[in-house]
This record gives sequence, C-alpha cells and structure tokens, in this order.
Amino acid sequence: AHDARQAGERAVSQMADQAVALHQQGRLAEAETLYRESLTREPGLFGPRYYLGVMRMQQGRFEEAAAFLREALRLREQDLHTLVNLGMALRHLGRPGEALPPLARALELRPDLAEAHYQQAAALHELGRPDEAREAVARALALSPDHLKAAFLHAVVLGDLGQPQEARAAYDRLLRHNPDHVEALNNRGLLAWEAHDPSAALADLNRALTLQPQHVP
Repeated sequence: AHDARQAGERAVSQMADQAVALHQQGRLAEAETLYRESLTREPGLFGPRYYLGVMRMQQGRFEEAAAFLREALRLREQDLHTLVNLGMALRHLGRPGEALPPLARALELRPDLAEAHYQQAAALHELGRPDEAREAVARALALSPDHLKAAFLHAVVLGDLGQPQEARAAYDRLLRHNPDHVEALNNRGLLAWEAHDPSAALADLNRALTLQPQHVP
C-alpha cells in the first residue's frame, strides 16, 4: 500500500510538471485539463491552484483568478508570488483597497521586491492617495530604475500632486529610455500645452499619433 501511494504521488507530480510545461508553451486548455486532474487526485495541492490563478489573469478573468489565488494562499499563507498576483488581480477588479493587505504582506516577506512596491503605489494612486503613492513608487524605482510602469506612474503622480515641472522632467527621463511610449508622449504634450508651450505640445502629440494613429486622447 505504501509503494502504491508513493507511485500515485509520483504520477500526480509528473502530471503537474507536465501541466506547467504546457502552460509555459501557451497551450492553456491542455494545461488546465491537467491542473484540474491533479487536483481531483490530490485536492490539497498548492501548485495547480496557483497556476490556474495565473492562467486566469492571462485570460483577463480576474474574478476567477482572485478565487484560485485565495485558495492557494490558504495552503501557503506566506507565498510571495501568490500574494503579489492576488494584489494585481484585485487591482484589475477595481478593488485597490483589498489589494493593499496582500501586497503589504508580500513586502514584509521581501522588502526589496520592486514589483510589489509598484503594485502598492498603483493601488494607492487608484485610491486617490497621491502622497503615499509617490513614496511607494519612489521605492520601486530605487530598487529597479528601469521599471517602465513605475517610471510612468511616478510622472503621473507628480502631475496629480500639482508639480507640473517635476512631472515633465519625469516624462523626459522616461522618454529618453523609451521614446515610443505613447501615453507618456500624450501626457507630456498636455503638460507643455498647459505651460503655454504649444510647439513642444504639438511635437509630442504628433509623435504619439504617428505611433498610434487611433489614440483618442
């Protein structure tokens, strides 16, 4: 009986590994079938629940993603990646206040994780707390200066705080490294327009429209 149980556990482990490999290849339907079969055989597995949550995020099905990730957390309360992904899923659902606790737990585990600081900053921004958002996004950029989303959010938050010159400088830095960032070009153009610099505004807006002709803003 002991040998049979071990053989069964090995089979489930191999099935889960195969599911992850299929997932990484983008063969999501096949991966999901194996994840679910693994859970049918071993209901207490963490991995399939976590990866089903990740898969649902990739598919834009964030309510289901959050449900799978919460199930995974009940099995491993301190799993860093699950905490961060749950925070991201809740943000996508328009529930940034609920996103903050798992992100705070992630940062207790890994204070040097730039992505968790960025997600925290984004949630604070969405909650209308720009001062705290600026502090959090500054931490993200200190840890990862090339974090594109954090650099963009930093510029946005500076604009929200009524610091247009600082915001323009932040967009300048971002666009030196990523000259084709359409949203940054649009926003810097608007700041130039507000600063009575129409030639600079037109240059940025024309560049943005060259890159993305259907960009409505």
